[in-house]
Amino acid sequence: MGEPWDDDMAEEWLKGESEVDGRTVRCPTVTQGVLLTSFKAKKWDEDDVPPETCPLSRRDELFWCELLAEGAAEQTITIDNLEKMRFTRWLAAREDAMDEDEPASNYKPSDECKADMQKHGAKNFGDLVFLDQSLFLGRPAGKGDMVDAEYGMPPSKRKGGKGRSQVCCMGRRHS
Repeated sequence: MGEPWDDDMAEEWLKGESEVDGRTVRCPTVTQGVLLTSFKAKKWDEDDVPPETCPLSRRDELFWCELLAEGAAEQTITIDNLEKMRFTRWLAAREDAMDEDEPASNYKPSDECKADMQKHGAKNFGDLVFLDQSLFLGRPAGKGDMVDAEYGMPPSKRKGGKGRSQVCCMGRRHS
């Protein structure tokens, strides 16, 4: 373990950026404020920060989503679903920044798949899979959620969707 963080170190981490597929991914500003206030209130510390050397675990994701929800409630701040999704995307972005390989790099898209990609403005097959799996899971899909995905395969049949109900970041179930 390193040196305990002070407020400036926590703020620096919350303001960190990752570049994924040519886009800069940042923690939303309102979320930064909520989490920094929670840090100052000793609700979390540097040991709660997910390691940068491995993918974001479901436990870490749930911890941070719950921490955000509790902090926002205590501070009487509303965090909408888009803000929650952007926050979760930011948490997971370092995984994407570390590994730029496509989740389905061996898959050769069919003509139907290529047409669907064009229709939705997807640059590659992975974009379609990411969108489909994220909508199913109610959170940004990680690379592990999309392993061995194929066009037309239902999200519930992919590795990340097997045995899971649709639960969003704040724990509400979707039907």
